[in-house]
Amino acid sequence: MTDNDGATATDALTVIVQTPAQALQALRTFIQGLAINGGVKSSLLSKIDAALASLAKGRGASADNQLAALVNQVQAQCGGQIPSDDASTIWTLLAPIRSAIQAGTLAVDGEFKLGEAYCYPNPARTVEASAHIEAGLADSLDMRLYDAAGTQIHEATLQSPPSLLDGRYTFESRLPALGSGVYTAVAVAKKSGSKPLRTTFKCAIVR
Repeated sequence: MTDNDGATATDALTVIVQTPAQALQALRTFIQGLAINGGVKSSLLSKIDAALASLAKGRGASADNQLAALVNQVQAQCGGQIPSDDASTIWTLLAPIRSAIQAGTLAVDGEFKLGEAYCYPNPARTVEASAHIEAGLADSLDMRLYDAAGTQIHEATLQSPPSLLDGRYTFESRLPALGSGVYTAVAVAKKSGSKPLRTTFKCAIVR
């Protein structure tokens, strides 16, 4: 830069660009330090933790929904359990995070290819497990479940169009009631004119 006397000087500006997850961690640290009711604080932090977990799995839409719930809670408790200045800071920090997440979830990938495949919850304790398989725009999906001895105990064919979840075409199926153990799921996605795609994953049940 140049001053009024013609003297010049240079300086360096460092710009730090955060990912949505990094920015959420910073927001989490801010909320952790607030002098507010412990139960309110725990509720806010749990929503951030849920959003971070969704981002780690590539589920941007789910993360945004969880942050929307955070916004709703802050709005409801602004001026009461959450001081107005603190609420304003939370909104200010959240706005660019949600914008970045929303911008990253617009693309939809319909290519016939395998993505994530897993059971949830895993382990399943009080509810029955469900299977989640990402395979693009497959025509159908066959799934078989085997116990630890290798005996087939369940079979299902899903022929309805896959659901679109967080920008990914996904088949989901509720598993039958199972006893405690570790089960192996084998899923085969099929599409006319393409070679079938096969994947395996484990499902743990604790009763």
